[in-house]
Amino acid sequence: MAPQEEAQYAPSDVIAVLNRLSEMIEQGRGVPFSASVMINQAEGVELLDNARAALPADLVNADRIVADANKVLDAADEEAAQTISDARVEAEQVTREAEEEAHNTVTQANAQAEQTIAEANQRAESTINHADAQAEETIAQANQRADQILQEARQRADQLVSQENIYREAQQAARQTVQEARQQASDFMNQSDQYVSESLAQLEELLGGIAEQTRQGRAQFSRQERPQF
Repeated sequence: MAPQEEAQYAPSDVIAVLNRLSEMIEQGRGVPFSASVMINQAEGVELLDNARAALPADLVNADRIVADANKVLDAADEEAAQTISDARVEAEQVTREAEEEAHNTVTQANAQAEQTIAEANQRAESTINHADAQAEETIAQANQRADQILQEARQRADQLVSQENIYREAQQAARQTVQEARQQASDFMNQSDQYVSESLAQLEELLGGIAEQTRQGRAQFSRQERPQF
């Protein structure tokens, strides 16, 4: 026996047969005193045979439709899986780039802070050394001037009768000169200390700004939205 051709997609023959049976029952002549109707037996049997013969073809068509639907679902699942995979790869790359940028920002801020501290320490040390040298020079000049005054006083005392009074005046003048020189040196040291304190305060303010920028960078990184999977 030659194989039957596969049924093409078309309205179900079974449905058509059932519709025809329904019409026969509705149009059949009713039996008195009952809910029964009379229909053509031969035509009804023929319709049932046709429905029975068409049923396997409809099942094949239904299986084919289900298979096609499964293929569509499988393709959609594969596409969704690929989309999720691509999104994860992109999210990981964005996260790595953000972490690298944050690390570079912190590293640069730390380097800048270390350089600023080193420069401030160097300026402070240079200022203190300069103040010490100038103070020593001032005291040395005062001592030299005092010696010169005493020497001049002695010379004048030798020439005058009241040598003792002149000598005392010279000593007083020498002591006053030394005291003034020491006062000048002290004032200069105080000014140097004030300059160093102001420089360190400016440095502290600069470091505070750098620390605030670093905290803001970290906070912005932590607030970035992460892809949801």
